[in-house]
Amino acid sequence: LLFAPQRGVPAGADFFRADRGGEVTYHGPGQLVCYPILNLKRMKRMDLHWHLRTLEEAVMRLLVEDVEISSRRVLRKEGMTGVWVDDSKVCAIGIRVSRGWITSHGLALNVTTDLQPFQSIVPCGISDFPVGRLCDLDVDQALLDQERLRAALLRHLGDLFGPWTLTYAAQLPSQLLE
Repeated sequence: LLFAPQRGVPAGADFFRADRGGEVTYHGPGQLVCYPILNLKRMKRMDLHWHLRTLEEAVMRLLVEDVEISSRRVLRKEGMTGVWVDDSKVCAIGIRVSRGWITSHGLALNVTTDLQPFQSIVPCGISDFPVGRLCDLDVDQALLDQERLRAALLRHLGDLFGPWTLTYAAQLPSQLLE
C-alpha cells in the first residue's frame, strides 16, 4: 500500500482485507472478474500451482483466440502469477483454497478499467512492471464487449477444468452483489 489504511483510503475507494494469496489489488468497473468455486479434491487435482496455471491458461486462450492478440505477446512471467501482454500485467490472480480443497477468489482481467487507483498500491507486490488494460492495446475494440468476453472466458474455463457449474453474478440474489 502506498497509503496508511488506518488514516483512510483514497477518495472513492473502499479497503477490504481478503484471506487469499496475491497481495494487494484493486477491483473496479471495467474489469472482468471471475471467482470460480471448485472442489479440487473431487476433481482429483489437489495442486495449487495447477489451479493457478489453469486460470492463467484460460485467460491466455481468451486473449489469443477471442481478442486476437498475437500469442508472442501474451505470456506468463517467470516466478510471477498473472497474465501479461508484453511488459504490462493485464490480469491479476489471487486465490484461496480451504482445507477441504475448495477454491475461492480468482482473477481480474483489466478490460477498460481506470488504472488510476493502481497508483495508490503496489499491485500484487510487483513494482517493476506496469498494470495494463486491453482497451489500450492495438485490438479491435468491438472484441472487448464484456458479455462476449465473459462467455468466452467461461468457455475456456470449462474446456480446461472440465464439466462444472457456474452461477452468473446476474443470477445471484441482489443482496450478495451490494
